[in-house]
Amino acid sequence: KLVTDGSVTGRGTNVGRGLELVSPILYGDEGLDELEVVMSTLNSIGAKVDKTCGLHVHHDISDYDAKNLLSLYRLYFNYSKGIDSILPPSRRGSARNYYCKALRKSEVKNFEYCRTPRDFYYEASSRYVTLNCKSYIKYGTIEFRQHSGTIEFEKAEAWIILTHCMVNYCKY
Repeated sequence: KLVTDGSVTGRGTNVGRGLELVSPILYGDEGLDELEVVMSTLNSIGAKVDKTCGLHVHHDISDYDAKNLLSLYRLYFNYSKGIDSILPPSRRGSARNYYCKALRKSEVKNFEYCRTPRDFYYEASSRYVTLNCKSYIKYGTIEFRQHSGTIEFEKAEAWIILTHCMVNYCKY
């Protein structure tokens, strides 16, 4: 579905107010196939993205414990410079992006005291960070917010697979 979003301005697209595309839960290869069709359709109708757009990916972590979640935060933080290097300047940790702030070392350190995934929700400073656990309480997910908006399927697919691998790696 397409919905309005106060953070998407549309300034760089010359189409006025921006919209956000929200998908249902997508699973496996079939989900990626569905995403490819949607992105192809967006391209065929002339959809555009600008710096205010982001690709936010949620992964199910309802079976995570606090140790798994801490491991994921450490992994993401430790590789943040490498992740920054594959994303445009507007989505890097050094960018002044209110809706996608870089993880801070102090925040990751504070997570060491969490005993359950629910504790991370209360310890997290904001949902507007590159790796957001605030969606855990309501949806049982972790949200990767750092990728730039795109209607290029190959970019989205690569990001989804990368973040999925991170989630699976930290589960064990």
